[in-house]
Amino acid sequence: MAAKECIAPVSVLAWPATRTRETNPYPFRVQDSTAAFGVSTKEFNLRNVVRLGWDVIHVHWPEVPLRIRRFPVRLIVCVGVLVLLRCHKLIGRSKIVWTTHNLEPHERREHWLTRWYFSRFLRMVDGTISLSEFGRDELFRRHPTLKEKPSVVVRHGHYRGDYPSDVDRCSARKRLLLDDEDQVLLSLGMIRPYKNLPLLARLVHQSNQPKLKLLVAGPGKSPEDETILWELAEQDGRIRLEIAFLPASEVANYFAACDLVVLPYSDILNSGSLLLALSMSRPALITDKGATPEIADLVGHTWVQMYGGELTMEAIQRALGAGVPEGQPDLSEFEWPLTGRLTSTFFRRLIGKRIAANCERSSPAPMPFEKLS
Repeated sequence: MAAKECIAPVSVLAWPATRTRETNPYPFRVQDSTAAFGVSTKEFNLRNVVRLGWDVIHVHWPEVPLRIRRFPVRLIVCVGVLVLLRCHKLIGRSKIVWTTHNLEPHERREHWLTRWYFSRFLRMVDGTISLSEFGRDELFRRHPTLKEKPSVVVRHGHYRGDYPSDVDRCSARKRLLLDDEDQVLLSLGMIRPYKNLPLLARLVHQSNQPKLKLLVAGPGKSPEDETILWELAEQDGRIRLEIAFLPASEVANYFAACDLVVLPYSDILNSGSLLLALSMSRPALITDKGATPEIADLVGHTWVQMYGGELTMEAIQRALGAGVPEGQPDLSEFEWPLTGRLTSTFFRRLIGKRIAANCERSSPAPMPFEKLS
């Protein structure tokens, strides 16, 4: 019997791969989806980073070292990361791929170390993965040198299967001490300045609707915003805070209990929180900036309701009045097998690996190179 053709294996060192599975499943789902297409991914840790010869170094958030508070430690880590990447690129002949979750760091943008570190990282990038067409256009506008390098659009996959989906509204509201007739707004995710959560809390506080409730949940990353939120919550029992990491079961409870997810971002490129809301079959109200219109066109404007300018209570009431759509949003454009196929094909295009003949294990064929740009 003739041996079947399969895809030549690709070795990837991902920063991160599985380490953030509990807090952000996205990198894990990427490596899991590409495994079906012959990609072997390992974690960017001390044991693996000293080994040279990886086909691809896949970087998700290069700005992580810039979040270190103590400057001497931040400086050492930034220099260390750049040296490691340079060694892998020059000695190990690895290709560096950047998935552009953020086009620039959110933290310390004007600090000289941020500018120095990020500019040198960009010089080492061999190819980019954008999560939307808008994101790629904006990437090239802000960083024109990357336009000359290979790129591909691979949409942010959904989170179905990562969180329980069998939690009903009634039981979730009982657990969270909410009444059945309450109108419940939810904003779930890391608390950062650009997410504009104090504005949302003030709108609820200033409203005269006793049944309107706001749930804010997620790890705190902005002491100033947290202080404002706690002050408003102390004055207004309709505002409830859970500023902490939530396990999957609790995440499911919050989504099942809410009527509307509100994401009042002042600055947005892509939003994992929006994809999470859609994955949990909850409508979202979000600014019309960034990739939001693109996603709304794909899944429907009943699920992704947008507003222009600054968030207002009128926009919130309009979205609440629309109710929760029946069924589930169509997330076929955000399926993980598609992510695996596009990502693995891009890796092979970058490193020049093709189909290996006479291979015993079969694997789905990748997308033709002409589909990528």
